[in-house]
Amino acid sequence: MKLATANFILQSSENKELKNKIETNELEIENNYQKLACIHGTSKKDEGLILLVLALMRSLIPPIGLIMAPIIIKRNKKANTLYKLVYFACACCLLINVYALYFTIGNYLGWGTTIVEIVD
Repeated sequence: MKLATANFILQSSENKELKNKIETNELEIENNYQKLACIHGTSKKDEGLILLVLALMRSLIPPIGLIMAPIIIKRNKKANTLYKLVYFACACCLLINVYALYFTIGNYLGWGTTIVEIVD
C-alpha cells in the first residue's frame, strides 16, 4: 500500500513538471509565431516602401538628401520588406547628393573655369 502511494506521489509531481514544461513551450511557440509574422512582413509596422520612396525622393535635393539618408538608414530594420533595397537606395542617394553638392560648390567658387584670350 505504501509503495502504491509513493508511486502516485511521484507520478503527480512528474505530471506537474510536464504541465509546466508544456506551458512554457506553448509560450515559446506563441512568441516564435509573433516573430515569424514580423519577419515575413505581416506586421502592421512595415515601413519598407515608405522609406524607399523617401530615399529616392531625397536624392533629388542635395542638401536634404545628405541629412535624410543616414536617418533613413537608422530607421530601416530587417523586419521591413524591402530593407536591402532601402540600403542600396540610401547609398545611391548619398553618392548622388555628394556629386551634386560638389558641382554646385565648384560652380559657385569657379573651380575649373579657364579663360582664354586671343592676343593680337
